Formats: sequence, structure tokens, C-alpha cells
Amino acid sequence: MTRPLFLNLEADLFDIVETEANASKVIAIDGVYGVGKSFLARRLSDRFGYTLVGCDAFVRQGSGQLSYPEILDLNRLRGTVTAEIARNHPVVVESILLRLVLESLGIKDIFHVYVKRKHLDGRFSHEELFDDARTEEELIAGCNEISRMLGDTDDSPYLDYQLTRYHKRTLPHNKANVLYEVCF
Repeated sequence: MTRPLFLNLEADLFDIVETEANASKVIAIDGVYGVGKSFLARRLSDRFGYTLVGCDAFVRQGSGQLSYPEILDLNRLRGTVTAEIARNHPVVVESILLRLVLESLGIKDIFHVYVKRKHLDGRFSHEELFDDARTEEELIAGCNEISRMLGDTDDSPYLDYQLTRYHKRTLPHNKANVLYEVCF
């Protein structure tokens, strides 16, 4: 497997995306929550005039604890993305679990940018997801324990579970065309 190109300068990313958007009409911005996916997607969209599609805008209300792709209005999302592709117009799609979402839509030809957030102390947000030594079961048990300690009552433990499974099974950070590091 080819390793992703590592970048941490926005200008370098823009140069590559501008070239790749001609070959692949879908620029996929993936990563865990809170890493700057939406900000980066908006910057790309504004810079090049591409259509921006944030998958959170397609969440169906009252969906309960379904998988992230299942809570999306996939028909409406598919229609939006494929209409832009049919116009031969590049589209920036931004989401968590993005490879699963695009797979659900039947969209395979993508230029995949995986965003990681690096803190000033050198740690990455959710860096445990990238630890090959820890098993999926260990990570899920850790998520559940933290949720119990914090008294979480929302769906965040289930989302953490989905993120853990996605990263351990799909390895999006290893399969991306570009691994983009954002420092905060």
C-alpha cells in the first residue's frame, strides 16, 4: 500500500488539490470530529469555487443510534454530489467516517485528504485511534469507561465506538492520498 503524502502547509495542499480535482471530481475531507475538516473544506471551496457539501447538513432528525451513514439522508446527499459531478464540477465533501459515507453512495473515485489535529504539546487529537498496538476492543472499552466517568447521556459514546471501528477496520489515515496536519 502506498503511504499518504504528508503535508502541513495549506499552500502545498491547495497546489495538489488544484491538480487532482481535474482527475477526481470529489475531494473528500475526512478526520475525527474537531480537527478542522469543515474549516479546511470551506477554504478549498472558497479558493477554487468548488461546491461544498458538509454531510452533517444531511442528518435526519430523530435517527437514534444508527451508524453515521444510516442517519444521513443518503438519497438527497447522493443527488447533491452526483449533480455536481454530472456538471463536471468538482465538489468538496466533508465528514467523519467519510469513506463509509461515500461507499454508501457508491462513489469511489475520490481524492482523499485525511485531517489530523496536532496540539502544541505534540500529541494528536484522538491519537489512540492511530495506535496499531491497541486492539479495537481495548479502544472501545476505553471509550466506554471514559463515557461512564463523565456521565455522558448523549450519543457521543456511540459515535466514539463508530470512529474506533472505522479507524481500526478502514485505516483511512493510511489510505488517504494526503495526510494533512493542522496545528492548534
